[in-house]
Amino acid sequence: MTTDGDAVTIFELREGDGTSWLTCLPFEDQGFVAAFGTRVGTVAGESADVTAERLVAALGLGNARLSMAKQVHSAVVRVLATDRDLSEIARAECDAMTTARRGTLLGIKTADCVPVFIADTRTRAIAVAHAGWRGAVARIVERTFATMVAKHGARRADCIAAIGPAISAQAYEVGAEVLARFQSEFPYASRIVSNVHDDKGHIDLKEACAIQLELCGLDREQIFVSDACTMSEPERWFSYRREGVAAGRIVSILGEAAPQT
Repeated sequence: MTTDGDAVTIFELREGDGTSWLTCLPFEDQGFVAAFGTRVGTVAGESADVTAERLVAALGLGNARLSMAKQVHSAVVRVLATDRDLSEIARAECDAMTTARRGTLLGIKTADCVPVFIADTRTRAIAVAHAGWRGAVARIVERTFATMVAKHGARRADCIAAIGPAISAQAYEVGAEVLARFQSEFPYASRIVSNVHDDKGHIDLKEACAIQLELCGLDREQIFVSDACTMSEPERWFSYRREGVAAGRIVSILGEAAPQT
């Protein structure tokens, strides 16, 4: 697993058109745009659609169609294969999407939860997942990749994955109920649960997602994980745990890069 703390730069912070975003460079090398947005340029009460529009423009992808769903902390994965799928997705309840349609962008909204991107370098299929603790327990990342295999013929050797800014294990303390769910659900719980005390403990949601990708057959070298913690950098990221219901949403976008002219 490669992180942005490594000697070789994997994630690069960029700015433009009044906003900023974290780009995953290995995706860019393969002709994809993998941009994890920040709170820079947003205003209080701004909708995620407005935030997304700004980021799409800054990325130079204004002619592409962005799809974002109604996220509900589920493990539902939707396939966007037809025009009807695209027109209905904004009202659909799901927390992961996948498509093989060229020119389609997929967007995820987060504020501590984990944004996960998967791209198939052979078929050009892409997928995004929003993984909070409920999604992680329900194995949403595994379900997303399995859907890519079933619907697009994805092969593990051809895929790369990026795990974006989210709350870190150090900042994510949970109570007994959530802790018990992880400990009972996963045989590898010791790799994602730490600092257990007084019926509380810390959960590493990014590592949980990375392990699920591993279980799908991806090598650690195919998985790129950002070190950024949404809780600890208030000037750059929204955090529901820090700001409560007033927190805005980080919009992150995956798609193919615009053709060079």
